Amino acid sequence: SYMDIDKIGIMGHSWGGHFALRALLEFPDFYKVGHISAAAIDLIDFRVAVEAFMGCLPQDCPEKYEQSNISNKLSNLNAPLMIVHGTADDDVPIDEAYKLVAKLKELNYTSYEFIEYQGVNHIVMRHPEWKPTMIDFFEKEFNKL
Repeated sequence: SYMDIDKIGIMGHSWGGHFALRALLEFPDFYKVGHISAAAIDLIDFRVAVEAFMGCLPQDCPEKYEQSNISNKLSNLNAPLMIVHGTADDDVPIDEAYKLVAKLKELNYTSYEFIEYQGVNHIVMRHPEWKPTMIDFFEKEFNKL
């Protein structure tokens, strides 16, 4: 009774950012707003080993990796999204965020904000503006609903 089920958002960092974006795409009637930070988008580009989770190498089962990609599903995005990444991230390079933004622009999707924190590494939550900016984003977007 204390929750407004029509105003559910999701956030995630790193792997969590990948899955938060996936949730926005796969459950658009449930998740209305998203915030991702330092998220890797497509498994084929991950810098950590995912073969144990996929059950095969990319060259042995390219269809599984293609199916797991998010960039080819972005046309289903209809929730406001905040994308945050540090320019000094050596775990998930900021190029992942640049590719995501480029794909959104290619799709003429405009309901997103992109923030890059100069000199910040993978743990962007340490930046003093990260938390208040995230809260403001959710409040602003939920107030529009």
